[in-house]
Amino acid sequence: MARRPAEFDLRAALREPWFTPRAADAPALLALLDGDQADDRVAAGRALGRLLSAAPLILSRAEEAPPRLRCRLTAVVGQLAAREAPGARALLVRLLSDADHRTRRSAAMALGRLPGQDTEDALLEACKHETEPTVQRALVAALGKIGGPRSQALLAGLQTDDPILRRIVDRALLMVTRTVERPTPACLRLDRAPPRPLTVLARCRGGLEEVLADELAPLAQVLSSGPGEVRILLGRPPADLLRARTLLTIGFPLEIADATDRAAAIAQALLAPAAREILYTFTDGPIRFRLAWCEGGHRRAETWRCAKLVAEADARLRNDPTGSLWEVRVRERGGLRLEVGPLRPVDDRFFYRKQTVPAASHPTVAAALARMAGVDPQDVVWDPFVGSGLELAERALLGPYAALLGSDISPAAIEAARANLTAVGARFELSVRDACAQEPWMPNPTLILTNPPMGRRVHRGGGLGELLDRFIGRAGRVLRPGGRLVWLSPLPSRTAARLRAAGLVLERTHLVDMGGFQAQLQLARKPAAPSGR
Repeated sequence: MARRPAEFDLRAALREPWFTPRAADAPALLALLDGDQADDRVAAGRALGRLLSAAPLILSRAEEAPPRLRCRLTAVVGQLAAREAPGARALLVRLLSDADHRTRRSAAMALGRLPGQDTEDALLEACKHETEPTVQRALVAALGKIGGPRSQALLAGLQTDDPILRRIVDRALLMVTRTVERPTPACLRLDRAPPRPLTVLARCRGGLEEVLADELAPLAQVLSSGPGEVRILLGRPPADLLRARTLLTIGFPLEIADATDRAAAIAQALLAPAAREILYTFTDGPIRFRLAWCEGGHRRAETWRCAKLVAEADARLRNDPTGSLWEVRVRERGGLRLEVGPLRPVDDRFFYRKQTVPAASHPTVAAALARMAGVDPQDVVWDPFVGSGLELAERALLGPYAALLGSDISPAAIEAARANLTAVGARFELSVRDACAQEPWMPNPTLILTNPPMGRRVHRGGGLGELLDRFIGRAGRVLRPGGRLVWLSPLPSRTAARLRAAGLVLERTHLVDMGGFQAQLQLARKPAAPSGR
């Protein structure tokens, strides 16, 4: 073990993320934990909780320390128990009977993070005798986190005039009930046809609504579209919508009667006949859902209140973030809007993704590029910035082609593309090459299909703009007359001008949300050669 410098300062080191305490630090850390500086106490407690080598000393000190320090050490013992330090869990159980109520409360809180029958036994026994309100609340909260059927029975029969304890009991009962019910099997059944046509919100990357609507048109009646979504009327199994390769998620919009009280409005919408018809039709077994606040935040109080209102009205519906099949998406911008959608539907559209590389295309974006390019059985397709090969894979799945060619300056990217294109069953040729290099190595393409570097992947001097300029110049030279370039441009104005200068005609554009910034999907064509030449 390396020696520390003479000027080593333990208090300063505790604030550094790299610091690892040693067993010899335990006495000094215990002194800081017993001190009056709150920051020192928090940092020292965190460090002591990682010191398994000093666990015997810490446990011994916890039993004999005066009440103030014993309470603080109890939280440390809880950390050690989570790391399975011998004797730590048993000490926490003994501390549930400590004379100091703060220590008992700290022990209960720590045991609430340690599932096990012995833990539940100890908490249940303590509940029978505890009279201090703050400790009662900690015991009930702990049972909600780790309890089973016996805890459920105790909590269901617990009567109290303490409004704070009543609220904690209600929440704990919801938690333990969903834990007890969780082993009951449940599954999504999106392969079932709905009893009547349903309105569905099909979501995609912003800017790809037109492409998604084209994909959905053979499957459902397209009603309207907005930023990042297409509204459809569906009369067939929702699983059929997964044929749309630009689709991200689906959701069923819920009607809201009065949004004054958000928790009550969400509960009322979930309990409405139309919502329950959806959930009952497409679920076998208990219906578990999670609330997702799309604009951020957990909104714990509103979430728990909504869960309580729903559970009281329909025992089959449970808020359960751990085992949920459904997600209730709450959107608040522009007024409260709700939709319920399957959380993890079986989706094997992108089965071929065996390997990936940093900044690779999202498969739905790659699918949009391929669809924008269209299918010509005589196509010789070149992806000059092939990355993990998703654009070529999506083009292969669309229909016949003459050749698929990919190049990249990264050998790792070429290997990822090789794995993915092999998985899709494509015929292809890959090469480690610079997209702007002039040496011939392939037949002239009829289609250039690519998602180029967007900044972080640029490893050449001169910057992104110069790279794209040079590439467009080469694309204009190598494309066959009548050929197409379909790509995403992070600098749309610049590349549009450069495309014109290279003799390409810009035919179609879409601004696409790339997750934090926008790029423009551009389709440009090289004019066909005059007849007779």
